[in-house]
Amino acid sequence: KPVPTKTVGDKDLLAIWPLADLHMGMRAWGAETGGPDWDISIATEAYKEGLTEITAMTPRVKRGIVLVAGDLAHADNYHQTTTNPGTSHIVDVDGRYPKMLEASVNIVAYAVGLALTKAEEVEVVVLPGNHDGATSVAVRLVLAALYLKDKKVTVSKSPSRYWWYEWGKCMFACTHGDKNNIKRLPD
Repeated sequence: KPVPTKTVGDKDLLAIWPLADLHMGMRAWGAETGGPDWDISIATEAYKEGLTEITAMTPRVKRGIVLVAGDLAHADNYHQTTTNPGTSHIVDVDGRYPKMLEASVNIVAYAVGLALTKAEEVEVVVLPGNHDGATSVAVRLVLAALYLKDKKVTVSKSPSRYWWYEWGKCMFACTHGDKNNIKRLPD
């Protein structure tokens, strides 16, 4: 279990833990795809290892943001399809929808736990992607309930596809990108 350091966070520093396109629940057979085998167990261990390594290199900060940038889950329902009606796709998944939803919540909660070892306060933002429009809402609401009484964690319940944040003289912004042309984003 991650152990917080005792030093005070630098009030001028912000750290962002970006979780983009994790596709929890995706299943792949290496013999068929030419890549490694992939499932929820493999993904969970790989993501935990990566998050732990990144967090070990992160200095103490005043504020941390766990930013889920869409497609946290690979499918959006019991039918093993993606979000968009008319353009949704059947995808290969590892197990049933509740297993994928639980793994999705758990990996974000793991990231929040790590962020709390480095940040005095943590904000959680879960944006939808083209694979997980409804699932992102469920994950957001579960996390909001989970951290309801935790004074160090806030969970954004905004339904927006866009996120922006100002820190000092810097502005950070994010969207999954499936609904935008890159040339239109500055508008």
